[in-house]
Amino acid sequence: MDKHRTDSVGPNDLRFTFLDDYLHVVDTALWLTNGQAQLKSGTLLTNDQGQMVYAEHHFALEHLQVTTSMHRRAGSQRESVQAVTDGALYDITDMREWARRERQRRGHATGAWLAKHPRAARL
Repeated sequence: MDKHRTDSVGPNDLRFTFLDDYLHVVDTALWLTNGQAQLKSGTLLTNDQGQMVYAEHHFALEHLQVTTSMHRRAGSQRESVQAVTDGALYDITDMREWARRERQRRGHATGAWLAKHPRAARL
């Protein structure tokens, strides 16, 4: 699960940005695992002023692996969730576009689809 920013390093410190913006990514990842995933590792990168540049964390629950990340100067506001299962790949981009790829078949939906399927990333 990724949530990036176009050019949003600072003016606040790591703690503020982590709690104000990146925490939503982590919270969503934990919600998708019913709060059961455990933190396995993580990285927080800051600039010389102590402002968040990049964050990445890895969570696990039995056979499920969840990675969260945010780059504060990615050149894009892209938010995405990708679920990989045995035989299929699901992509949700900017909470508007949904795509499924499975063994040479492809599906795609946009817009209101996500409103009707709020836990789609659990696929």
